[in-house]
Amino acid sequence: MDPIQSKIESILLVSGEAIAVKKLADLLAITPKEAEQKLTSLRERYQEQASGLDVVVHDGKAQMRTAAANQEIVASFKTDEVREITPAALQTLAVIAYLGPITKLELDDIRGINSVYSLRNLLVRGVLEKIKDGAAVKYRVSMDFMHHFGLNDLAELPRYHELRTSILEELLQGQGSHT
Repeated sequence: MDPIQSKIESILLVSGEAIAVKKLADLLAITPKEAEQKLTSLRERYQEQASGLDVVVHDGKAQMRTAAANQEIVASFKTDEVREITPAALQTLAVIAYLGPITKLELDDIRGINSVYSLRNLLVRGVLEKIKDGAAVKYRVSMDFMHHFGLNDLAELPRYHELRTSILEELLQGQGSHT
């Protein structure tokens, strides 16, 4: 294994959480592009070996996770953490997955109801995260969400591009009718 890949693997293993690709690059004195290439090679190596580990890169952050193929056994191991999600929280999660990052106000407007409890529930479960976008606070799915569903990119969600485009067009048409 390449010595830099080995260092990346060690850093990701001990961190236990997502790390910015730029931070990895800075730590290893390489460019972010080189860090991304090393992460991709590491991920490919895990896949070729049918490893129980995987590397997920999402929104400029990298994280070591268990392989999606082992999700069922890992989930059964972690049964205490598995709790039912309410239909309202599931709807909130779907809107954010397909349209995020999104503000609470935008989410409430789309759903037609206050989403504060669903957001809080999903944040506590770790499937959403808050991000600052200038003065606005937005919500997006987390690395845990990506891992739980075995995704490396949101575009892997069913009918992602089709639904995202359709929903956004409807929202824009709705805004035009209010003027």
